[in-house]
Amino acid sequence: MKKLVPFFLAVVLLTGCGNFVSVKVLRPAEISTAQYKKAAIGNVFASNTKSSDVANFRSTLITELQKKKYFEILDTRMGMPSGTDVLIINANILNSDYTEEITKGDPYEDKEGKTHIDQKRTGNHTLSINYQLNSINGVIIGTKNTEDLTSISNSATDIVPAVINRDGLILQNLQKSIANFLRAIIPYEERVSVELKSDESMPELTKGIEAAENGLWDISIKNFMKASSQTSNPLVHYAYYNLGVAYMYTYDFQNARTALRKALEMKGSESAYKKAYQELDRMEQDEIKLQEQRK
Repeated sequence: MKKLVPFFLAVVLLTGCGNFVSVKVLRPAEISTAQYKKAAIGNVFASNTKSSDVANFRSTLITELQKKKYFEILDTRMGMPSGTDVLIINANILNSDYTEEITKGDPYEDKEGKTHIDQKRTGNHTLSINYQLNSINGVIIGTKNTEDLTSISNSATDIVPAVINRDGLILQNLQKSIANFLRAIIPYEERVSVELKSDESMPELTKGIEAAENGLWDISIKNFMKASSQTSNPLVHYAYYNLGVAYMYTYDFQNARTALRKALEMKGSESAYKKAYQELDRMEQDEIKLQEQRK
């Protein structure tokens, strides 16, 4: 049975200039696969890789799919399965290239007058894969291209740096490629950074932000609403903006839009307000898609 990635909201206050919270949201898959409860790995082609690399790709893809618990993964060793609820994943490894270089810094002297040279050995792996999704009767459902680069460096002074773990680097890049692909077919979590406004003249804003830090959006909303009643304060638009953000990340889109519009009417030049309004549009569209993908 298909399971959707469980949705939850986590907020952490970030250090730095301004009040920023990091919010974890659920994004819809790029390609709708809601009608498919099962998945199987079909054909895997490779242009310049060994057969062992193809086998490694298959096993890694199966492992990562199993971790998601979104599809029932079918074994194709006894032949291709049947059924209208089966998604076939085909892949063409267009490029898998490993390169390595050693660079040397300029000579320098230590306190004792001895000359030294720093060296760095860097391994790079580039991987390009074309994924194609098919129904069991061969109809193309969608495609996804991934291009990934992963690098690892070892440094040393006066000696040649240690050898790069080539196999580990290639596996790491392969996992990155597969993770990018899975975002195309399975809803995924993404962390976004959101600015909240505060000012000493409205202590309720600080209280609301502190509540948001602990994920207590209901308390945040109460404090931001209280601050928004201070109509004589020239910075009251801060309260409306914060209120809109709080409503948005509790998925009360109607109230979020009302509050953000109020903030924009008062201070339309604030880039944070415009950005939040755009994010609201995206989240509303995302929620429509997620509702489809939850079926």
